[in-house]
Amino acid sequence: MKEQCEYLTSLGFKATFIGRDPNEESDILSGMHDFIYSSPESLLGVQKWRDMMANSTSIKLIVVDEAHTIIQW
Repeated sequence: MKEQCEYLTSLGFKATFIGRDPNEESDILSGMHDFIYSSPESLLGVQKWRDMMANSTSIKLIVVDEAHTIIQW
């Protein structure tokens, strides 16, 4: 995730990943990034990230790269 965020940032996008910097969480929750990377465990296992996905009007796409790790939704 780190390398992917660095590459996207070098192209001018605002990219981060959940867990990178706790000080960044408010920016993530307020939709300040073009790309947000995360593990399925973080997105589903932490209430604030589940709430973000359920209540956001700015999320256009969610891609789960490690879908084999999701047992139930």
